[in-house]
Amino acid sequence: MKSILIPIDFPDTSLNALKYAFQFAEKMNFRVNCLYAYKKNDLIEDKLATKETITKMIEKRIQIAITENYNNPIGNYAFCGELLQTIQQIGKETSPELLIMGTKGVTGLKRILIGSNTTDVMASTDHTLLIIPGNFKTKPINIIMWASDLRPIKNRKSLLLLTSIAKEFDSEVRIAHI
Repeated sequence: MKSILIPIDFPDTSLNALKYAFQFAEKMNFRVNCLYAYKKNDLIEDKLATKETITKMIEKRIQIAITENYNNPIGNYAFCGELLQTIQQIGKETSPELLIMGTKGVTGLKRILIGSNTTDVMASTDHTLLIIPGNFKTKPINIIMWASDLRPIKNRKSLLLLTSIAKEFDSEVRIAHI
């Protein structure tokens, strides 16, 4: 089964992206794998972060975000380490077709617009990345924006995924040179 990897933390932008991931996965028949990267001394609800506390928090977020009709498998991964390295690690293990990440909103600066974690992942991953704005309300996908630097594509599977998504949602694809 094809899969989505969604790095999550606990702000609303992440929850919004997680809700979107479940709706998308239901429509496309994908498995959702949730990933939380934490640092050794992180606090979650005033407790020291451990795999157990993180896993419980992920499960709570999933219960808030999951759609009623979603019946595909769900994976939970909690890793101690930097986000980018944990995405690369779990990406090698699970080979996701798609990464979905939330953003903070709209401002003039790239790191603020997208967020530093999302910017770092976007610059470093070979996986197809779908970025969901924090204030996005779920609606049918009418237009897909493919951001490209016009260099040769490293991951040709991305184009196949793009075309299957466009066909499934009957969407227009636009290319933006970045």
